[in-house]
Amino acid sequence: MQLSTLFLTVSVKFGVTVPKQSVGLPTIRELEILHDRVLSKLKLGKQASGYKTAHKVLNRFIAELIGLV
Repeated sequence: MQLSTLFLTVSVKFGVTVPKQSVGLPTIRELEILHDRVLSKLKLGKQASGYKTAHKVLNRFIAELIGLV
């Protein structure tokens, strides 16, 4: 699965707004805040498999974004 497809899937499933225009990459701190916000909206315990999967996906996505800088 391509990264753009993965992000779109995650954004649709978890109700995250995807910007239409490129405005530059957010800072690492902003990405961490977004990561935490998305996970908190899942309404799952930290031991739930869905939470763990989303956590891994978000970490991987952020790592890919940081790698682009």
